[in-house]
Amino acid sequence: MKSTVYLVKYGEIFTKGDNRHVFMETLVRNIKAMIRETGNYEYLKEQGRIVIKPLDDDYDEDRLLDK
Repeated sequence: MKSTVYLVKYGEIFTKGDNRHVFMETLVRNIKAMIRETGNYEYLKEQGRIVIKPLDDDYDEDRLLDK
């Protein structure tokens, strides 16, 4: 089994209030909606990036990278 992860670097999201988490959740929700049909993934939110890890080997990498 190969160990593959995809890194989404979005830079910094600047907001005036304490609502940064709202924008982060919206970003992750949109990413999930776009790649839902390509396989099952685990999403990890880290500082300045989102790590997407396929949960099984039968995901469609070509369709995933096309999104």
